[in-house]
Amino acid sequence: MSVLKVALRPKWIGVLVIALLLASLFVVLANWQFDRARTRQAPPKSATETVKPFNSVAKAQAPLPARDAYQKVSLSGNYRPRQQIVIPARELHGRDGYWVVTMFEPDGATVQTVKRRGRPIEIPVVRGWTASEHEAETSRASGKHIRMIARIQPIEGPTPTDKMPAGQMATLSTAQLVNKWDVLSYAGYLLPMSQSGPGATSTGLTTVPAPPPKAGGINLQSLFYAIEWIVFALFAVYVWWRMVRDEYLREIEEAEMADRLGTAPEEEVKGT
Repeated sequence: MSVLKVALRPKWIGVLVIALLLASLFVVLANWQFDRARTRQAPPKSATETVKPFNSVAKAQAPLPARDAYQKVSLSGNYRPRQQIVIPARELHGRDGYWVVTMFEPDGATVQTVKRRGRPIEIPVVRGWTASEHEAETSRASGKHIRMIARIQPIEGPTPTDKMPAGQMATLSTAQLVNKWDVLSYAGYLLPMSQSGPGATSTGLTTVPAPPPKAGGINLQSLFYAIEWIVFALFAVYVWWRMVRDEYLREIEEAEMADRLGTAPEEEVKGT
């Protein structure tokens, strides 16, 4: 008897099929994560300079494709003045200052993959920059209707806020904002370029210019997840092999014990 003979038994072939199916699923997930992790070139400037309707570009609770980052969009809606944060340590023209970020509810917004359940759909808007912390904390948006041309920016990662002053966050993270206000949001934020309508009053803040599109880079978190999925795929096959090997060793041990006792192994008796 050999390990191969044990592995070719119908029971273990069935287990192998299951293991290979799981491994295949893990490989697909790894490939998806590798695709997210690998370097992506910034979209051509001409592609992002054409103003597109916001709702045709972005959906709430959905990833922001690399091709849509830095896209100019047009939208209308209302600011939510009570849903506002200040982000310190933001430089503009060589001066350190603060971003004033207010949530904005776009007209006709749509959501993907989750049920809305009455929750509003909102996106963070950087209304402007100021060098004064007091001005940043006291500035308030109008809740009246507004029309806007803005540029979408990729969202920032979350950071701890326990050491931040009340009303301030270190990064512009929708993951933290949706928990703070129980809203649905986007994988990006807006930098306004022009505003019009009843709600477009002067704020005294300096407009924040959009940075040039980045050429991309390696997403280390996605790369780590991809490697994890590959390890899981290999582990699924390893578990099958270990189970076959354990049964083979057990039968060898039983056969040796039967020889010492002068009786046939239980496996052989059943097969006769």
